[in-house]
Amino acid sequence: MIVGVAVKYKNGCEIRLPKPNRHSDCFKRALERHGLCPTQHAGAKGQGFYTDKGEYLNREEAMTHVREVGQELLPDWQDGQINKSNALTSEDLW
Repeated sequence: MIVGVAVKYKNGCEIRLPKPNRHSDCFKRALERHGLCPTQHAGAKGQGFYTDKGEYLNREEAMTHVREVGQELLPDWQDGQINKSNALTSEDLW
């Protein structure tokens, strides 16, 4: 199961926060605690999630994982549709 969000930085730092945090909360924590600006993160593959087993998954890997384990995806608050893309967002889970 996906249990939190994570952002990796070019310097090797990784910020992990439990649900219901968002990736923006990781960016805020990185700046406050480590002086890392959002532009210093590792790019698209550096924004992801972590599982209850501690494994980091990028957005695409996380969507595959969620579908494989049957974790519930929430409908979009605007249109009521379930995300059918290949990339997971935190809004899909909490």
